[in-house]
Amino acid sequence: QFALENLALSATGKRGAESFEVALDAPQLLATENKIVSKKIDIRTRLQGQASIDAALAVPAFEGSADAFQVAGLGLDVHVKRPDLDLHAKLSGPLVGDLKRRVVSSSSLKVEASGKQGAHPIQGVLITPFNAQLDTQEIALDGLVGDVKEVNARLLQAVLPGHEVVAHVRQTRPAPQRQRPLERRREVVPAPQVQE
Repeated sequence: QFALENLALSATGKRGAESFEVALDAPQLLATENKIVSKKIDIRTRLQGQASIDAALAVPAFEGSADAFQVAGLGLDVHVKRPDLDLHAKLSGPLVGDLKRRVVSSSSLKVEASGKQGAHPIQGVLITPFNAQLDTQEIALDGLVGDVKEVNARLLQAVLPGHEVVAHVRQTRPAPQRQRPLERRREVVPAPQVQE
């Protein structure tokens, strides 16, 4: 059993040249073997160093059980700023979980991003189902759909500098229709009408 009531926590610290701030507001969180009850939870963090990163996580009130709980609309706002990057990203979507199987998933997570990397604009939307196995730390993003201006991978590389990123993005705009190789198009021109 796990229970929190009226928890308000704030902390600051330093690690080398980086400083951080964390604030947590959890009015109620109760988890038993058969029931989970939570009021809205707010978590805010700030990291200052070579990059400035501000993040705010909002989890709305929800109820359920240990093997089936659902969060209607998770919300995460992140702002990353470096000399070569100014990026704002927002993640939103429903979330379902099973603590007994240690699985968390979403039918549709949406990431909206805008900003600049150097002189290149970053703007786009990524939508994907999400499935995470907490025991093995495996994450699956199947069916990723995107509508991203500029280079698709640039959006991910801006958030994960120094990592190799392979992005498979299907554009949401419909592709132009193409004829089959053996198919010919025949146009019928109507005969001119003769006036009497």
